[in-house]
Amino acid sequence: MAIHRKMTAVALRRMTMRTT
Repeated sequence: MAIHRKMTAVALRRMTMRTT
């Protein structure tokens, strides 16, 4: 579960960075 949460956090951060 921890791995999944980390992957989601990274994906979310990447999407936010791309939007910026």
